[in-house]
Amino acid sequence: MNNLLLKRHIKELEKRKPPLLVVNAVVTRGNEVLLIKRAKFPDKGKWIVPGGHVKYYETTEEALKREVKEETGLEIENLGLILTETDKKGLDPRGYHLSMTFLVKSTGGKLTKTKEAYDIKWFKLGKLPSNLGLGCEKYFQETIAKQKQISELVKYAPPMPMVNQIIYKNFRNIIKILFGRRNKPPHFSDWIFPGGHFSYKETIEDASIRKAKQETGLNVKIKSVIYTASDLGVDPRSRNLVIFHLCEFKSGNLKESTDMKDFYWHDIKKVLPKNISFLNYTNLIAYKKAREYLLKEYYNS
Repeated sequence: MNNLLLKRHIKELEKRKPPLLVVNAVVTRGNEVLLIKRAKFPDKGKWIVPGGHVKYYETTEEALKREVKEETGLEIENLGLILTETDKKGLDPRGYHLSMTFLVKSTGGKLTKTKEAYDIKWFKLGKLPSNLGLGCEKYFQETIAKQKQISELVKYAPPMPMVNQIIYKNFRNIIKILFGRRNKPPHFSDWIFPGGHFSYKETIEDASIRKAKQETGLNVKIKSVIYTASDLGVDPRSRNLVIFHLCEFKSGNLKESTDMKDFYWHDIKKVLPKNISFLNYTNLIAYKKAREYLLKEYYNS
């Protein structure tokens, strides 16, 4: 681990106070779900889904597999993201969290009670225990005051959650996606999608709508999460978890900001101009997924 990068990352965490990042696993077997009886604070003795914090050097996929292995002894395959949510209810006194909950299935290992749990048990859906902990109904939505938040952030040094917006507009039955150039370091003048980091106690949806308006002048409606990925050192300030929202243009006029300039609406049926190159592979994959979705939605192709 690069100590200089870690120091920069922690400096950004202390400055921005983003949510702590948690991954949760809904492990299923037929019509049953696996729960563990928590053996430590908070909500000691209550039933929860396996999961925990993402560390600085981990992808969400790596953290998900590690947490399930540590808490249940099982190896898993990730079947997909089912919920991404921030919490303002204060369910966990350790920190304000962004939780990503995945549907998974076991691929090996032996179900084992570990130091993380008093007990571990399969429950039938519809017959879950009444003493669920940590807001397990919505999978670990948690919140605290800013100072405790900083303490937990420094302790875990999680990736910085951020949201990017792939904005599209229907121009008389021609679907176009918005690009723009970055107007400040890092990566000044590179082609990017609008987006940025969360503010303290801001939901993922609120953050996405705010960043779209702030950076482009446009009001948007969020359609769906189109892609998520870990930033592998693209941003020199910190390590990020990037969530891409597909957003529909609703109103407003494009306006250059301190973050973005030189806007360009691209017809998704056409090849990208040679002068537009993606900042990284993550942005390319997100664009391809958004384009495929829109082609099917509007052109049935």
